[in-house]
Amino acid sequence: MEDLKVIDVEIEGVKIEAILDEGCQIITMRQDIWEKTGLPLRTDHNLTMESANMSTDSTMGLLHNVPMTVGGFQFLVQIQVTESASYEMLLGRPFHAHAEVLTKHFQNGDAHITIKDPITHDIATIPTRSRNKKKKRAGVNVMSGF
Repeated sequence: MEDLKVIDVEIEGVKIEAILDEGCQIITMRQDIWEKTGLPLRTDHNLTMESANMSTDSTMGLLHNVPMTVGGFQFLVQIQVTESASYEMLLGRPFHAHAEVLTKHFQNGDAHITIKDPITHDIATIPTRSRNKKKKRAGVNVMSGF
């Protein structure tokens, strides 16, 4: 089984480990990470998410037009905040489409993504890395997986 691939993104000076997930229809962030950014949350713009296992959860709300830096490029993204998750941030299809992400996978399990700046149309390739198996969150070990 291949490891989940992540990249680092930056929002409001906060470095965040983001999972790349082309199958997800939204961009999500865990509550404790949102709190570090200090951004205002639109609690009147929450939604109900359905997971692959058919469970449902409501988000806390929306972070609207958030400047996010990836590979030296800045993107404006809409982020739904979730109360708890096993990840810091998940970059779904909206990011993949906006950045015109191309992913190259290698036999050894490595992967690179190529992204396009939406304003200048410059292109950059970024190596991904395997997700940390355990991340500390509020004094609790969080195991990988959704």
